[in-house]
Amino acid sequence: MYICGIRYKYLEFGKLSIFSDGSDKLYRLDALYRGKKKNEKKSTNPRLPITFTILQDICQFLRKGYYTPYIDILLEAAGVTAYFGFLRCGEFTVLHSFDSECNMCIEDIRFLKDKVTFHLKASKTDPFREVLPSKLKILNVTDDYTVDGKEKCPLNLVCSVEGGKPPEVLTWRKDGRIIMQEGPSKLVYSVIPDKTDHQSVYTCEAQNTDTEKPLTKSIHLNIKYKLSVEINVSSTLTVDEGEFAHICCISVSNPKTTSISWHKEDTELVSTFNNSSLCYKMSNVSRHDTGNYVCSYQNEVGDSSSEILLIISYPPVINMRYINLTEYSSNRDIRCLAQGEACSYHYFKWEHKSLFNEHIRYLRGTDDGFLRLPELNVSNIYQDTGFYICNVSNGIHDYGGNLFQLGRAYYLVSIGPPVFAADNRQIKDNSKKSEVEIKVKVYSPSEIICHKITEVVGLSVRQQDVEVRMEHSLIKESFHDAIVTVNVKNSSELSLEVTIITIIAFLIIIVVLVTGMGIYVRYLKQMYRKRIKAATNIPSPELIGDESSHYADIIEDDNILTPSQVTK
Repeated sequence: MYICGIRYKYLEFGKLSIFSDGSDKLYRLDALYRGKKKNEKKSTNPRLPITFTILQDICQFLRKGYYTPYIDILLEAAGVTAYFGFLRCGEFTVLHSFDSECNMCIEDIRFLKDKVTFHLKASKTDPFREVLPSKLKILNVTDDYTVDGKEKCPLNLVCSVEGGKPPEVLTWRKDGRIIMQEGPSKLVYSVIPDKTDHQSVYTCEAQNTDTEKPLTKSIHLNIKYKLSVEINVSSTLTVDEGEFAHICCISVSNPKTTSISWHKEDTELVSTFNNSSLCYKMSNVSRHDTGNYVCSYQNEVGDSSSEILLIISYPPVINMRYINLTEYSSNRDIRCLAQGEACSYHYFKWEHKSLFNEHIRYLRGTDDGFLRLPELNVSNIYQDTGFYICNVSNGIHDYGGNLFQLGRAYYLVSIGPPVFAADNRQIKDNSKKSEVEIKVKVYSPSEIICHKITEVVGLSVRQQDVEVRMEHSLIKESFHDAIVTVNVKNSSELSLEVTIITIIAFLIIIVVLVTGMGIYVRYLKQMYRKRIKAATNIPSPELIGDESSHYADIIEDDNILTPSQVTK
């Protein structure tokens, strides 16, 4: 029954079926069509068998080269095997896709000494056959056997198979470990993946009691997740000043990082793109490099960061705190304040030195850098003046390689009386000059505001007759039993008027004459007595008269040089 023309006209008028008219079905026409179809005889083309002659003709044709050499040999081998093995087409050919569980494989054929065996997995002609599971597949798989997912988003892994007899059991494995087992035909495993699931291998297996080994298919997960940042050092890195610091951060992410950078506070130090790691190198670090360093990452999923604290260890910086000793302050404490990294300090003995860097003494302070000077008599307190040096270490060398750091404080004692230097000496100058200089060395912790000379060699001196000049000079003096150089004031050169000098000089001459004449008079008396005894029997009036006269002169001069007359 030919109805193609009728159907064509229906389609022209927008009607899809000739057995319905709008919403109503044409039941009579439909019944008439089905009845007529049953009465018609079906024309079939019988499937003729391949005889030996036909097979021979096929082989000879293929040997002449119709396809490629490989295809020609393959078709000839398949035809010969099927003919002599009495195989049906479906038993040695593949309809859609090859499946080693039900299709013929090379290992199914064995060549023995005098025969060839062929293992047929299944046959329609076997009335007792058992069907093996086949066509195992996993849904949503990419060409590289990957299933895509996203961190913390539900993901379904679906495994299906064409069922066999008896029914098969389906199994999901993760990295070789069974995580789910059910069946038949289909198995769905739901998971909420995280970054640890990235690149995990999932395997689906199908097996029934008749399969020697299960059907298997494996996939790996491609999970996109946020960045995680790893730094090559711990959260706190400590480096000595002047050394080298090297910090690196490595990103672990999927997909790959698009940008990465190092920052210190708000300052970008270094950056790069499309790399998974970035290093920042610092040579000859200083204490100013101390701070928080942040490594920042970005990819299409999000951004992340991680930070470390860089601590630069450096030797202590010494700050000396003290107050000079004055009449308004009785403080005798000196503090050595150390500031460095690390903050554990070891204080050694203090050293007291002169202004000219001469050692005076060692003193022991407290463990936290305080020194209290020992108490002294006010007349000796000036000896505390000088440099006080503290010696501190925190175990860190400075740029010069020094392990110990020094702090110096010049402590000045501004109270106490002036002290006459020990090396003041009396020097007599007998030359006749219009003035005389008297030098007096005085050490004074404060400015000399008053000086008075009241007597010179027992003589009173008027202050207006004296000119005093002050100048500095260096002498050796004893400070706490150590001989050191001090800067003293030469008190003066004292200038006396000519009249006073004349009196002093005249006084000295008189003293010398009195002493000399007294000795001379005693000598003459002795000589006179000797002459009188020798000349008793030889009278000589002239000689006696001369000597008597001379003796009288001496006595008279002696009377003139009496102390009473000098006082007058």
